Amino acid sequence: MSDKVRDISSADFRRLTYEQQMAYMKRLHEECDSDENNDNPEIIADDPELSDDEPALRSDLLQVDDSDIEDVYADPDIEVEIDDDDESSDENSDGESDSDDRVLRAKDGTLWKLTSPSAHQTPTQNILRQRSGTSRTTKNLSVSDTFRCIFNQVMCNIVIKETNRKANEVYSKWNISNPEKPQKIWKPLTEEEFDGYLGILITAGVRHSSSEDVKELWRMDAYPLYRATMAINRFWAITRFLRFDNANTRPQRLESDKAAAITELWLLLNNNLRAHYVPSECLTVDEQLFPYRGRTRFTQYMPAKPAKYGIKIWWVCDSLNSYPLTGQIYTGKSPKGIKTLVEIL
Repeated sequence: MSDKVRDISSADFRRLTYEQQMAYMKRLHEECDSDENNDNPEIIADDPELSDDEPALRSDLLQVDDSDIEDVYADPDIEVEIDDDDESSDENSDGESDSDDRVLRAKDGTLWKLTSPSAHQTPTQNILRQRSGTSRTTKNLSVSDTFRCIFNQVMCNIVIKETNRKANEVYSKWNISNPEKPQKIWKPLTEEEFDGYLGILITAGVRHSSSEDVKELWRMDAYPLYRATMAINRFWAITRFLRFDNANTRPQRLESDKAAAITELWLLLNNNLRAHYVPSECLTVDEQLFPYRGRTRFTQYMPAKPAKYGIKIWWVCDSLNSYPLTGQIYTGKSPKGIKTLVEIL
C-alpha cells in the first residue's frame, strides 16, 4: 500500500456511501496489517517453531482471514440504527444550541425570541371590517364646512352668549360706579363677527404671527386681512371679554373640576372629533404640552419640553395620520374612584 489512508472524522465518514465506507475500511485494515509486519519482521523469520517446510503456515500468519471480521454494514438494520442515533444526537445538539442562541432573557425575566412566532389565524373579534377614515357626511364638504363639523354652531353659541354676558356685566358695573361719565354700551358680539375673529386667529397662526404684537398686525404695510375684518379696538374688546362658561356658577363647579371654565366646550369638542372620523385598528396615546403661561390651577412645568410651562393634555390619536380622537386635560392627581383616560386604556 503506497499511500497512507487519510484519517477522517465520524461526520465525514457518515456522509460516504455504503460502497465508499466499505472501501475505506478495507484500506484501513490493509494499512494496519502492513504496519504490524514492518514493526516485527524478525518474529516470523526467526521463529524456531516454523521450519522451511511450512510456508503455508507462515502465509497464514501473515494474512488475516476477512471472514473473521464481521461486516456490520452489510446488515441494513444495523446501518439504519447507527445513522438514526447519530442523526438524532446531532439534531438534539443543534436544537439546543439554536434554542440557546435564539432566546434572550431580560433583567425582569422576560424571554425574547429572535424568530417570529408561528402564524395562526386571527380571532374573529380582532378583525375590523369597517374602513377607517372620515365619515360619509364629511367627504364632500368644503374647508369651512369641515371646520364647522369640529367647532360646530352649539360651541359658537356658547362662546357668543358668555362673552356678551361678561361684557354687559363689566359695563354695567362701570356705569353704576361712574354715573357722571358717559355711559358705556357694549355692542353685542354676533355670529358673523365671531367668525371673523376666529379667522384672524387662524390666519395669524398660519402666518406664524401669533407671537407678534397685535399692533404690528394692523399696520398699513402688514397683511391686509386683519384691517379688513375688524378694527383693532374691537379685536381687543372681544379678546378681553372672551368667555366659555358662566362665571357666576363657576365657583361651585371648581370644587370638583379644576378646568371648569372650559370643560363644557372641551367635552363638545371631543364628541365632534369622534363623531366625524372612523379610527383604524392602530391607536396611540401620548401627551402634549400646550404652551401657556396664564393663570390656571393646572399649569404644568415640564423642563424636558421646549415650552416648559403649559397645559398638559393626554391624546388618543390614530397612528396612521395622527388624527385626535379624544383628549383629556391633566389637572393633577385624580381623586379616588375616578379613572383617567390613561388608566382606562
